[in-house]
Amino acid sequence: MADDQEERREIEAYLQQHHLQTFIGDAVNEVVKERPKDPLSKLGDALRACSDASRQIQKVHGRQILNGEALPALEVEIRTGQGPVFAAVSSGPYDDNEEVFEGRGLLQAVEHTDQILAEILLGKDPTQQTKIDKSLTQESTLPANVVSAASIACCKAGAKQNLVAVFDHIGTMCDNSDGRIPVTAFSTINGGQSAASSLWVQDIFIVPTGDLVSLSDRLAAASAVHRTLEDTARNAGQEVLQRGPRGGFCNGAGTFEHLMDCLMTSLDTVGHLGRVEFVVDVHASRLVPSSEESEVTEKDEERTTEYDLTTFSSDTTALELTSAQTLLDTYLEWLEKYPITAFVEPFADTDVAMSKELLIRGNQVLQAKAGASRDPGDSTAAASTGETQAENPGPTENVEIGGDDSCLLRVIADESVSKPSQLLFVNEQRGANAVVINTSKFSTLSEIITLTTRARDLGWAIMVAAVDEHELEGDFFAELGVGMRAEQILLGGLRSASTIAACTRLMRVEDEGVPHVGVGNE
Repeated sequence: MADDQEERREIEAYLQQHHLQTFIGDAVNEVVKERPKDPLSKLGDALRACSDASRQIQKVHGRQILNGEALPALEVEIRTGQGPVFAAVSSGPYDDNEEVFEGRGLLQAVEHTDQILAEILLGKDPTQQTKIDKSLTQESTLPANVVSAASIACCKAGAKQNLVAVFDHIGTMCDNSDGRIPVTAFSTINGGQSAASSLWVQDIFIVPTGDLVSLSDRLAAASAVHRTLEDTARNAGQEVLQRGPRGGFCNGAGTFEHLMDCLMTSLDTVGHLGRVEFVVDVHASRLVPSSEESEVTEKDEERTTEYDLTTFSSDTTALELTSAQTLLDTYLEWLEKYPITAFVEPFADTDVAMSKELLIRGNQVLQAKAGASRDPGDSTAAASTGETQAENPGPTENVEIGGDDSCLLRVIADESVSKPSQLLFVNEQRGANAVVINTSKFSTLSEIITLTTRARDLGWAIMVAAVDEHELEGDFFAELGVGMRAEQILLGGLRSASTIAACTRLMRVEDEGVPHVGVGNE
């Protein structure tokens, strides 16, 4: 009898030590909640997720793979008790061995992954993203590409460990109760730095909107424009459009106006005129001569910069400096003529005052266009916006634009506002009302979430960028956009594998019942 009591005490102690009754109860509740067809398999997954050994990173491995440009990319593999996950980045630092991949090999990064990264991550819980990212950034010997790939891989492993979708896992880290599918924007005209053309803006995005609600409808509209644009340009006497570096089209000699006219004609041809908007990515800091580049400070509020619009021209003898005021006038003309609703970095960081002017005056232009498109007899609609053109505020008045939901124009800042002081300064000056998140510009996911949270607190909109054609994580960027509840995701062209991967993932998320931005309870 005494032996039986002793054995019972040992069993009870064992159950309490390992929390077995709690874990088993939680696992059974999870199975009952989901009611899967194979409850035992689900029960096994839930119990494995409770294991300390299962939660730990058991293997870290790096390998050199190829991206869409047939150049090396770094892949990091992380394995836990839930299985392996993978993340890849197409960035340096490189080996600088000119005999291998023209100096762009990544075998040193692979070595750092297998040795230094493995030492940091083995035994860690991948669900502890913030702690892991801090460890990664504190290790000075880890190359930036290893840190970036490892952070993304740990995010995927954490989601797998918690038995949730990646976007749900990211949403939890962002304190979002559920995800939203962002509006998709497709880079249709590629210019600027990587296109070697006279077009000085980086990208012209088409944004199917209006009654094009589902992703399949939006993709169909983008595809229709994509398939007719070459013929439209040829009929207009334009130089033949070539495949662009980001999956869209590029043209060596075409001006912005000529290419936009071709896009508008194509929209008219396929019956989508009035159902598509445009986002123009300028990235004006790339147009500033190097002698003028500097970090913005409060003393620069009244300073303006000159821009070289021939920066990317094949004519190396050309030089055309343009004032910020002329650039502003150009943008306002574009807003009058075309259905443009957003600019990405229209001015350099030092021209915050000009960005504010664009927000105020550009918003007035869009308000006037919206008013003109209404039924002239609809006095109720006009009254609801409080708009009378005679009473529109002048460009120098202190108008609350940045973070204002009623603003029809978005001026999007880039990663230069990742510093808290810079973000607050630009917001105080009303120099932007949105920020674009390009993961290649950040070391870790935690840094992205921090910037997103700060921008959200200021009322800014969030954009996620996944434009590069050779990017290998298009599906992850889609998950990121959904989890962060980004208003928009800027994708490459429809010839980009990264774009197709992102859209495919978004369509699957849509099939799971996740609503689009602006739909459902916000």
